[in-house]
Order: sequence, then C-alpha cells, then structure tokens
Amino acid sequence: MYFWLAALWMGLAHSANFQPIPLQEAVAEALIEVKVVSDRDPGSLSSHYGQCIRLTAASTKKAPLLVSIAPGQQLVADDLFTQNMVITEERLITLYPGDTQRVALFAMCGERSDGSPGAGDAFIVGEMAREEIREMAAYVYRKNYQHSTGQEAMWVVTDGADLENIRDENSFVANDLRQKAATLTDQPFVPYLPEKRTRGLSAIEGQFHYRVREQGFGTLQLFDPQGEVVKTIFERMPLTPGTYTFTVKAEGISLLQGTYKLILFINGQVRKEKSITL
Repeated sequence: MYFWLAALWMGLAHSANFQPIPLQEAVAEALIEVKVVSDRDPGSLSSHYGQCIRLTAASTKKAPLLVSIAPGQQLVADDLFTQNMVITEERLITLYPGDTQRVALFAMCGERSDGSPGAGDAFIVGEMAREEIREMAAYVYRKNYQHSTGQEAMWVVTDGADLENIRDENSFVANDLRQKAATLTDQPFVPYLPEKRTRGLSAIEGQFHYRVREQGFGTLQLFDPQGEVVKTIFERMPLTPGTYTFTVKAEGISLLQGTYKLILFINGQVRKEKSITL
C-alpha cells in the first residue's frame, strides 16, 4: 500500500515537473497560507529551543505542492519584545489541492536579548538567515544538538555571545559546539574544561519586557540551573492587558555558574521566560 502511494506520488511529481519550493517563496507567491505559533517542547518544556514551533500550511493551488523548510529559515515575532526564531531542521511538506498540514518544527532563538516566546505567540515567515547562522542551524540539525547547549552555541553566532557560555555535562558536546561556533565567528577556540561549580555572591540585573494579553495575576521568579527558585521578584500582582517592562534586580545572593531562567507566570501558567548565563 505504501509502495503504491509512493509510486503514485512519484508519477504525479514527474508529470507536473515538481520541484520543492522553499517555504518563504511559497508564502511570498501566495501558493500557501501559513500560521506559525510558538509552543513548548514536550521534552524540555522550553519555548525557545527544541520542537517549539507549530506551523499550519494550507494549499491555495489546484495541483499538488511540495514545500521545503531548511535550517536557517527565520521566523519573525509579531511582538517587538519577543525573540525571533531560527528553524533548526530540514522538512518537506506535501500539500494536495485543498489540503492543510500541521507540523511541529525544531527551532532556536535568534535574539538573546529579547524575551522567549509564550505559548501561542505569533510569527511570520521571514528571510533565510545569513550564511554562518544557516551553517550553525544545519550543524545543530545534523548532530541533534536540539538542547540548551546548542542554543548557547547559536547565540554565539547570532548575538556575539561569549564562547565560554557553551557548557555541557558532556564535555565532548561542549567542545564540539565551541569549535564550530569559533570557526563560524572567526575567533580562537577556547576549550571547555569541566570543573567543580561553586557558589559565590553575584548579581543579576536587567529588564524584562512582555505584552500581557489577558487579565490575571502575575508572578515573576528567577530559577537556578537546577530549577530551584532563588528569587521572587513579585507574586500574584494584578495585571491587565498591555505592554509591561519589569525591572529585575537580584544581588547579594549565592549563585552557581550556569544558565538561569527568569519566568513570568500568569494565572499559574508559564507565559514568558528569559535565559541568563553567569
């Protein structure tokens, strides 16, 4: 049965001289209508790396269509304060006349300074990223580095983040990504040498931007690399729809080196998060 369907599709493709059409081209030429929203990766629960994008594509053609999605495809956030995303996988989507397909896509944040997407945040299909970002996205895909360490490497390329932010329990993974990021950004390779992490007095300070869409009670908390709350900035604060800028200051507390998460909850649900690396 599967062989017959494959043969039928190959016959159709041959007769119509099918060629895969890049996603951004299919959208620009109105061959498809798309809806792109953020979600949370089912494994890590992150909204800025992993399988954190949901794309719905509907064909507007009267003939079958093959749409290609490539690593490095940019997704531009509808919200000014939300991170743009970069697709980190290859995918082909087959659309028949009147067909609609819904797919989950792997992606990573391409703007470290902005807040991570909340569930359901909207995006539009943008241009392909510059060459070095495309290369990193393809490398993440080939090596299956769809995790927080891969995200840190992506930020070295997209935002000029410090190469030494790339750390992992597996030193091979950390050094492999450091080497790739160093090559793509034309800087010396700095090897990752695992060491015992110790606590020390430190400070985290900055601003957190978010557009509130629903009325409710908000809680903003800082979580350490182990997922423990180390600071509550505010708790159950009444919020009405609008754009907010929260000033965050956590100083004089004992912090481990690693990646922290600043998470905004509204009515008990995660609505926004931002990563901070010490």
